[in-house]
Amino acid sequence: MRDVLERAGGASVYADLRLALVERSSATGPRQRIPIDLYRMLVEKDDTPNIVLQNGDVFTLPIVEDKIFILGEVKAPGPQDFRPDLTPRSTSRSPGALRTARGWSTRWSRSATAKPT
Repeated sequence: MRDVLERAGGASVYADLRLALVERSSATGPRQRIPIDLYRMLVEKDDTPNIVLQNGDVFTLPIVEDKIFILGEVKAPGPQDFRPDLTPRSTSRSPGALRTARGWSTRWSRSATAKPT
């Protein structure tokens, strides 16, 4: 596993190292999903997750999708892409503003979720 990752140029800064997986076909049964904790292997230097890949294995390394969740009395509550260059106030006043009939009333929560590639 480590060799393949190094040959591919390493993991992206947006990779979710804890949610990698290998899908392995089996001649006798259903496709097997093997979770791989690359954080443990690459950061903590523990080679336990360093499995030997077999012909036909499919390796998936999802990316982290950084979102903010807008809640409250807004026109369109829900997730928005996080932009570190904007404050919560400037995000809500950007094009497609989320202003309510009563004014600016929002609550902010930030969460990182994995998105398969």
